[in-house]
Amino acid sequence: QKLIGEPFRKKVGVRAMVGINSRTMKAANFILTQPGVSKAKVMLLCFGPDWPTSVLAGLLGANCCQCVLALSPMLLCTTPATLMGASKTKTGTLYDTLFQVMTIMTLLTQAGGMALMAYCLQQVYVKDKEAIEAIPDDQEVAEYDAKQKRFGEAAGKVKHFSALPGPM
Repeated sequence: QKLIGEPFRKKVGVRAMVGINSRTMKAANFILTQPGVSKAKVMLLCFGPDWPTSVLAGLLGANCCQCVLALSPMLLCTTPATLMGASKTKTGTLYDTLFQVMTIMTLLTQAGGMALMAYCLQQVYVKDKEAIEAIPDDQEVAEYDAKQKRFGEAAGKVKHFSALPGPM
């Protein structure tokens, strides 16, 4: 958030790569810029895609202390994975059983967290649809995306042999 998102706030390519004008990122923008720590903010930061979510928080200038506080439940999610790895350093029936149990706990934690994150995003889409749609598009990113699209179309035309003169 601080090391990548904030310094690259002025880079149009990074904002375009994150997809800042997409509906999902606008919903994330809405969630991350709300004051306080909500269930949606916790779910998004803990179970959302790491790089775009954290970079987006920096790009938007979201409150760092609130984001760190919202990430604190991640300790509960990483504990089963840590115990799973630790149990592989020892041999024996107890450690094999612990590994299997912690593997299942890790899978349940991650899958459950992603499902809760999707649910929270859907709730924000429904409850705050007007506020999300009112977030204006980043015009620099829209122009950049249009330019990239035109370049892609031109490159696609040039790649076809049928576009070349006969002797070539």
